[in-house]
Amino acid sequence: MKDEPNTFDIQNSNVQIVPNAKFAVQNFYGAGYAKKVLGNRVCPKEDISEGTILDMYYYSDTRPCSVSNEIIRKSELSLCEKRLENDNVLCLYGEEGVGVTTVLSQFAKMHGDCCVSYFYDGLEIIRLDSTVMEGSVVDQLYWYAYGADEAFDIQDAQQVPIPALWPAVNRKIKRTAKPLYFVFDGFDNIPAEKKESVKRFLEKIFWNNGRYIFSGKKEKIKELIPSNAKITISEYEIINFGDADVKDYFRKADANISDTDLEALCEITRRQGHRMEVVLHRYIEKGKLRELLDSNASGTSDLYDEDFMHLFGDNDSLTIDFFAMLAYTEFPLQVPMAAAILDLTDADYLKLAKKHSEFVYVDANGITTLKQEGFHKYLRNKLRSCKQDVELRMLKVLQMPKYMETHSSFIPPLMKTLHMTDKLVAFLSKENVQKILVDQKSQAALNEQCEFGYEACRENPEKYTATLFRFALTKSMSREIEKNELWDNELEALLATGHSEQALALSQNVYLSEERLKAFLLIARRKELLSPSDYDVLKDNIHQLVSTIQFEKIPDKAIELAKLLLPIDYESAIAIVDKVAKANKQTVNADRVYTVMSLMSNKTDGETGNVTNFDMVSAKIEDDELRTFTHAAKNLFADVSVEHFLEELAKLPSNSRKLHLLQIWLPEHENKEHIGKAILEAIQLIVAVSDTDKPKAKILNSVCHGMAKMTSEEMTKAMTYVESITDTIKYPTFDYVDAELTIIEATKDKLPEKSKSLLEDLYLYILDLEDESVRVSCLSKLLGRFDYLGKKSETEKTLGCSTGNIRREIIEGIHHLLQETAYHLKVVEEPIKALVCDYPTMIDELIEQMNTSARKMRAYSLAASQYLLKQEEEKVKLDYFFGLIDKTDGTYDNRENPLELLSRMLYYAEKIDHEAFLPVIKTNFHYFEELERPSRKVVIFMRVYLWMVKHFPEDNFVNNIKNKVLEVWDSIEMLKARIECGFFLAKNFAKVSSNNAEEILKKCNQMKAECFLASSSCVTAYDIAMELYSRSMGLLIRYGMCDDSILSQFADDIDVLLSPGERATVWSNIALEYYLANNIQQFNILCSKYFPAKYDVYSMIDQKYLVLGIAPAMFYYGRDTLYATLGHYDEQFMNDCLKHVVEFIFCKEGFLSGISAEYKAYPLEYKDYQDLIAILEHSTDDEIFYQVVNVVGKSLREGKPKHKLSTEQKSTVVKEMERIVKDKLPTQNGIQHEGYKIACLAALRHSISEFSSKDNPVWMDEISKVSNKADQAFLYLQVAPYFQRKSDKESFFQKGISMAESISSTFDKVNRLDMSINECVENNLGDLVKPMAETAMRSLRTNGTLDDYKRLVDMVYQHKPELAEEMVNNLDNDPARVQYKKRLLNHISSAKRLKLAHEKLDTIDNLKRNEQVKFFSKQLDNLVGGTGQVLDVDRIFNLSIKHIFDNNIDKAKYAINYIMEDVFRKYKQSKENKDLLLNIHSALRHNLKLVLSLAADTKERIDRVESLIKTRPATDDGYIQIGEEEKAKAYILNWYQSYGYNTLTIIDPYFKPQDLTIVKQLCDLNNDLEIRILTHRQKYQNIDYPTYWHSVSSGVTNTISINFVWYEDNSKDGPLHDRYWVCSDEENDEQQGITLCSIDSLGKKESSIVEIDKGKVLSALNSYTRYVYTRVKRIAGREVKYDVLELD
Repeated sequence: MKDEPNTFDIQNSNVQIVPNAKFAVQNFYGAGYAKKVLGNRVCPKEDISEGTILDMYYYSDTRPCSVSNEIIRKSELSLCEKRLENDNVLCLYGEEGVGVTTVLSQFAKMHGDCCVSYFYDGLEIIRLDSTVMEGSVVDQLYWYAYGADEAFDIQDAQQVPIPALWPAVNRKIKRTAKPLYFVFDGFDNIPAEKKESVKRFLEKIFWNNGRYIFSGKKEKIKELIPSNAKITISEYEIINFGDADVKDYFRKADANISDTDLEALCEITRRQGHRMEVVLHRYIEKGKLRELLDSNASGTSDLYDEDFMHLFGDNDSLTIDFFAMLAYTEFPLQVPMAAAILDLTDADYLKLAKKHSEFVYVDANGITTLKQEGFHKYLRNKLRSCKQDVELRMLKVLQMPKYMETHSSFIPPLMKTLHMTDKLVAFLSKENVQKILVDQKSQAALNEQCEFGYEACRENPEKYTATLFRFALTKSMSREIEKNELWDNELEALLATGHSEQALALSQNVYLSEERLKAFLLIARRKELLSPSDYDVLKDNIHQLVSTIQFEKIPDKAIELAKLLLPIDYESAIAIVDKVAKANKQTVNADRVYTVMSLMSNKTDGETGNVTNFDMVSAKIEDDELRTFTHAAKNLFADVSVEHFLEELAKLPSNSRKLHLLQIWLPEHENKEHIGKAILEAIQLIVAVSDTDKPKAKILNSVCHGMAKMTSEEMTKAMTYVESITDTIKYPTFDYVDAELTIIEATKDKLPEKSKSLLEDLYLYILDLEDESVRVSCLSKLLGRFDYLGKKSETEKTLGCSTGNIRREIIEGIHHLLQETAYHLKVVEEPIKALVCDYPTMIDELIEQMNTSARKMRAYSLAASQYLLKQEEEKVKLDYFFGLIDKTDGTYDNRENPLELLSRMLYYAEKIDHEAFLPVIKTNFHYFEELERPSRKVVIFMRVYLWMVKHFPEDNFVNNIKNKVLEVWDSIEMLKARIECGFFLAKNFAKVSSNNAEEILKKCNQMKAECFLASSSCVTAYDIAMELYSRSMGLLIRYGMCDDSILSQFADDIDVLLSPGERATVWSNIALEYYLANNIQQFNILCSKYFPAKYDVYSMIDQKYLVLGIAPAMFYYGRDTLYATLGHYDEQFMNDCLKHVVEFIFCKEGFLSGISAEYKAYPLEYKDYQDLIAILEHSTDDEIFYQVVNVVGKSLREGKPKHKLSTEQKSTVVKEMERIVKDKLPTQNGIQHEGYKIACLAALRHSISEFSSKDNPVWMDEISKVSNKADQAFLYLQVAPYFQRKSDKESFFQKGISMAESISSTFDKVNRLDMSINECVENNLGDLVKPMAETAMRSLRTNGTLDDYKRLVDMVYQHKPELAEEMVNNLDNDPARVQYKKRLLNHISSAKRLKLAHEKLDTIDNLKRNEQVKFFSKQLDNLVGGTGQVLDVDRIFNLSIKHIFDNNIDKAKYAINYIMEDVFRKYKQSKENKDLLLNIHSALRHNLKLVLSLAADTKERIDRVESLIKTRPATDDGYIQIGEEEKAKAYILNWYQSYGYNTLTIIDPYFKPQDLTIVKQLCDLNNDLEIRILTHRQKYQNIDYPTYWHSVSSGVTNTISINFVWYEDNSKDGPLHDRYWVCSDEENDEQQGITLCSIDSLGKKESSIVEIDKGKVLSALNSYTRYVYTRVKRIAGREVKYDVLELD
């Protein structure tokens, strides 16, 4: 009979056609290919009758082959069902062969309509590929969801991600009321390198409604289950069959087997299912049962031994290799590859396979497999001695060009198994990793390759330093993109435009659970867009995520999610907050958390509520968080009676919950009938919880606003409770005064005498307050509420003073405070809030007394915002509002914030007079148009537009504003910002025009296609990748390692990615690096090329960002141009730009470095001083004067010798600056007294000489003339260190401290005492610290916030850690302070760990993850600032690399920058590690490319990435990767041949005898070549070189000399550092040179061979002359030894 041909149809398959090949080479990745492979396994074919409905088990590609005479384990199957009624995870285990897999298979088959199954046999690693696993599960879930549909086609499942199926799956579960099971076999035996991908796979399918069965012990399975999964897990052991089952099994196969034989079979099989199956197929079916029974086989006998002897008895090597290959190959093995591994032709291989067809099967795809899984596992054990040899053969074939690409993912695990670390690292080159990512279209594949590479490099980090960095960097970046956070506006835009399915699809693909929950909650808010069944499914998804997320680990995020969840599931929201509050008592603000708890949804109708609405009532709440939460609570119980509400309230389990709910509910329902009952309940609850929670005046105030609606009886009862807590609610003072005024106003009619008594007591309390700023603010609150407290005349009579008296007292108090304090805005802030509505004229009186124009502008901005927030809607007067706007300016957000509030009011408020507002808005619309920030301007314009459409749709102004909205949107330069704003516009245009909304949405999607960046996490990863790449480029330039090719490559990479403004900013910093490297020509070229010719083509804010970014470079390129450009902008911005230039002059660091100048000495040159003088001539900011002069003074006095100026230069600098200071200070818009002038002149005088005792009265007198007490204290502390004598220093310090302690404002007092502590410590006056710190701590007890305490504690801790701890421990024990105390002690504990880590770097592992981020940030700051230690390369990598690998790049960026800065500084010291630095730069470039590739979601976009950032071609350039030894040597030989000169000088401190091999090759190229080698002695003797030379050469006539130089005290050390090869034509005086690593290292690490310039060539030859001819005898005190050797 003719053999069946081994052919298969390659139509529509994933193949590459190889010329003249019988079999196609398959791409071995992806679910599609795995389906084909697994579908052709050798299994008994099951008959499927026509009309049979296929089920999930049929579509389980990995299901085991059917078993003949299968024994159905009914009791075990029933037990599984029972267990899974109570537990959601069941683990089945048993000894090998007992039949766990069979039980799982039977369960999956029995529940074929509702069970997903996946089986890993431990043999085919392809089954653990993430795409294969997902593909199989998707098929089964797709059948589950849609299998009953007439149009069902399993092919439709191929492009569906798992999350997209959950809605339909959930609908099916609800419809059938049956559980959905998941069966996973073999997951307890997963290779280490696959664990992470399996865990990520399980994360996608693990949800609480599922029921899961795993094989294995539960301890192993728990390692795979998502850590946040809410599981109850049990396990059950599968035991052997009973004798009756075994006998019945064999009787079905052969009814004639005797009872005796059956007894024997029970013993031989050990009653194990697997052994029973082997006996059936290998013996009974072949008629060999008697042989088995007569062989004395027992339960310990291996039943495959006979087959093994049959196959390998003659020890045929080809047979052994054939079966070893099949046993150990973990990927599909096609005929051409299998034949190549065995070195056979395809035909010979097929003959071999046919010969062993009893055991082997070649399927229609040409893939060879062993027929029996049991025999496969048996061979793996028996042929272990052949494993390494066959794996080496496999690897050799896999690396052939025709297989390399298609089998790339199988090469790393093979190399790892074979311990071929060098080859593994070489294989995972940047190019190959990129190719694997692009070909497999899988981030999981990228992660897996990174893990292989990282672990391999960790085995020898010194050798693979650069590659280790690359793998860690790539993994860190991948972690960031995995977050896949959505733009919220994109989701809402899709919902608003009716694309709910698209919105749901976007949400389902979000990786992070909490971000996915957020997306689902945003969709749930738009319930009206979903069908009831879809909404139910969505809620199920939400409930699943809520029950699995560990909210206590993300407290801030948890609060945000709870807020969104409230209208959907109040109880779950409360549970989240409970969990967060309990786990984060030390760090979570309890007020904020319990405010969230207070929110409630209507459980009766399930409405989501209108959580986006904002009205001016809720806007009156001052606390931002509270205000936001109030939005969600609005109208939730609008139609519920007070009685019903109180009934619901009573059901809550604790008084705290009840109180926090009332706090929110009451202000929204003050007008309800019988509201007094609810208010009384709230007041009683405040008292009821006072035993555990200190009563808070803010809560009392919030619940008492509707107190006037109470009956007299209710009010009297309420006052009894209020009076019982009066003494405990006086902190914070502002809250107490607000609460008392609310109660006084509420009781004035029903309890007039009580009201008057309370008012009188409150007034006296206010007058007795020690802190004048608090007293004045409280008087302002009283005056602001005066007209609401009763008849004015009666109120004045009660207080014994008029409103005029209080008004004068406030004005005088403010005047006095402004004379004493420095922080003027802090002084007027509360009075402005209190008086802006009812005493508008006082606002001008208060603000005009402030000390700078900028602060006045900020104050008017505050007044405008507070007016809208405080004033009742119907009373808002826009003319007054715009009058305040007119008195501020457009600097930053001075006008932006209040106008944004006005836009909200226009859109949301219900009671304003729209007709009256319209003409005022039109008249003052120019203020809107003058706003600078387009992204916020779009939002503001859009709200005004929606207001106009709603109320004045026919007005021509509507179209005018609409056009302006679109114009502003188009003006946004940064594409990603324009996309985000576009989604916002689409969302809002949908409310009035679906056509406009759809058009904008379409544009946004088009821009997304151009932008590459599909999610906000992609944006983050891209921004950081670009920043790191640019920073690395700057460092290469700074340290002289950037040639034209690197610069050109950088330009090609970034210029197409960045907008013109972004390009200018980046290139200005690159140009500055050239300036610092003294390459003025290149600096000018870049400035000329990238600085914009016009700025007015950008929006105002983009102009400012651009000019600010390039200001330092502009200053050096053409300062007159800079000054002229700055003249077009406001004074504040001009000074900001000049300050940026100043900081560059000080720090010599570009804008990208993220550091700022400190008040310390800098290494300044004379030119720097001249530049600073020029800047002062143009500055109008007194703070710039102070900063520049102080730094100049310190630098002149403390500058290192090489930076010291001549006496004449120093005198010139000081005199010029004195002249400018005297001429320009005080500045026109700055502080008007002489304080800054005194500080600057003192610093300049001190730069010349220390002050003597004679100067004491002079400076005392000057300072005493300053009219402000806080500034006087500042000056005393500033001048004190300038004195020579300690007594004079102490005198000034004591004066400053005394002055600080006498300041009437606690805020200013504590800030000046902070400064005092710092100055005293720095000047060795530590004895003064403790009393000052204790004074400051006492001052905070009145109104100090937690942040105030933290600042003080941090200041003290820096200098006296034990004192900081003592101060915190001594805090009193009232409840509020106890809460602070715990948090502060926790704060100190963190500071201790960080301090220890900075001192002992090896303790970094003791830090929490967020502390590690702080650690590396501080280490980086110290290093860049010049105070940090430069660590050895090995140490810095050992310290940092794991942190980078384990964290996403947003957290790891500080450690990455730290490595870069350290290694570059190390290079500056020793000129070593140049290759490492170039490789780090290359890795950062590759990282940027990977970010874009991962963000790209189409082949076209990935191709664009490849064209934009081109992979280095495989040419004979000098870039040498690991494993490219031959390329390196070929490069050297080609380099020499290109010149062919007759003399070659090799300078290499580590030249070894073995390196003479390449010398021989050079001699072959030119027989007249003279070779001169200069090296260290190292460990070698003279005889070692000729011995090796004679082994590689014979009859060579070239002259070859080896010169040795070394230190006498260490023969392995010497004066040589760099490696140079120089070939010379001495007759024509021509030389050419290269630099490279030692010959022995080429190809063993990433390196570069680089041609060097003429200067370095001559320097190398001079070095040769110095040590070969001159022979210096001593270097740095060390004796130098020499020797020379001539090779025959």
